[in-house]
Amino acid sequence: MITPQARALASVALGFALVAGYLARVGSYVMAVVARIHNLSARSFGVGDSIVMILIGVGVLWMATDAGRQLSGTWERAIAQAAQLLALAGIAIALLGLLAAVAAHDGGSSFYGFPIS
Repeated sequence: MITPQARALASVALGFALVAGYLARVGSYVMAVVARIHNLSARSFGVGDSIVMILIGVGVLWMATDAGRQLSGTWERAIAQAAQLLALAGIAIALLGLLAAVAAHDGGSSFYGFPIS
């Protein structure tokens, strides 16, 4: 089992990756596989990509919150709180991407503007 300190550090790293857009590739790859299986349109690809990113953000938020509850040290708890903030920012960005994909008339674009081919 991973210690709460390690979960807090991992949450910060994953939260930063989510906000910076590095985890968008995960969502893109998952949706590319699903699109090939179900022959989805570009619009549903952008929506699904954003939903995958929201789920990743919720997982990071859960991990950071759980670690923060178990930590008593001030710097350790501060790291967990920073991870929570990053996860919330990532979720907000993904929600904006979802809104853009739903509202787009031209099929939209995937998360962080990666083109859909």
